[in-house]
Amino acid sequence: AQQPLKAVSADGGGVTLASGEKLAASAVVLATEGNVARELMSTAGVRMGAEGEPKKTTCLYFSIDGDAPTDEPILYLNGDGVYDAENTCKVNNMCFPSLVAPSYAPEGKHLASVSLIGIPEGMGDEDIAQEVKKQLSGWFGEQVDQWELLKVYRIDYCQPNQEPPTDRDEEQEVAPYLFLAGDHTDSASLNGALRSGTRCAKLVSDALVPLLVGRNKRVVDAYAKEQGVDTMQTP
Repeated sequence: AQQPLKAVSADGGGVTLASGEKLAASAVVLATEGNVARELMSTAGVRMGAEGEPKKTTCLYFSIDGDAPTDEPILYLNGDGVYDAENTCKVNNMCFPSLVAPSYAPEGKHLASVSLIGIPEGMGDEDIAQEVKKQLSGWFGEQVDQWELLKVYRIDYCQPNQEPPTDRDEEQEVAPYLFLAGDHTDSASLNGALRSGTRCAKLVSDALVPLLVGRNKRVVDAYAKEQGVDTMQTP
């Protein structure tokens, strides 16, 4: 079973799991949410700047008997605006994932996914679902009343803080052989996460290639010495 991390070595030489087990490494990349990265970096004596309040969301999933109300595999946005939607049941966006991947729903059914901005306070799952279905009935008609609630997820950290400036360029090599990756180092988007991962991979490669070349040379030299070969001779 997977074990969560408890601590990170300050020299990037490994990590300690919650079980106490230590894993050695040539370098460590923390590809986590920003708040988790800050907590783990503190165990290595690295202090990161404050990020600010992260964005929260509530996600609802519904089962639909029969056809979805559309055959278009698109993301529906709230065209009425969501300027006052924080921590309410006002829909931000929704889609039907089973129109893209039929395996996401049993045969004869479809899956609806709905996202809110923030987390409604003092409301149970069914209460939130009823408010959401009432709004979506205006989008797709009375059939929404028949949708069956499957699950409600309250996500405290869905994206990093997005107060300006939102186009971040955070340092990703925070210590020798200790790296960060994630949209909290760039912009809060899929593109930001991909850019961050690409930059991080380059930094890791640049750091490890000289180390690995030197290590391989020592291995080759030791083997050559055993075999009586002078590696200083040139052809």
